[in-house]
Amino acid sequence: MKKLFCYCVIFFFTFNTLKAARIYQMIYHPTIKQPDIQTKKEIKSETLPKQTKKNGLKETLNYLRNKKNKTDKDKNSLSFLEGMNLQ
Repeated sequence: MKKLFCYCVIFFFTFNTLKAARIYQMIYHPTIKQPDIQTKKEIKSETLPKQTKKNGLKETLNYLRNKKNKTDKDKNSLSFLEGMNLQ
C-alpha cells in the first residue's frame, strides 16, 4: 500500500504516467534495466509533382478527343477546352 501511495504522489507531481513509472522504478527497483522506447523513423516518400490546372485541363482535353462515343455534353466541353488554346 505504501508503494502505491508513493506512485500516486509521484504521478501527482509529474502528470505523466510514463515518467512516474520510471521514477518509481528507479526508487524501488534500481537494478532493472529500462527498456528502450523506439520512436517512429521518418519515412521518406516520393511526392508526385503537383498537377497544375493547365495540365489537368490538357489531360481532360486529350481524354475527350480520344473518347469513341461522345455525348452532347462531351462535345460542348471539348469545344470549350479547344477554345481555351491549351496547347
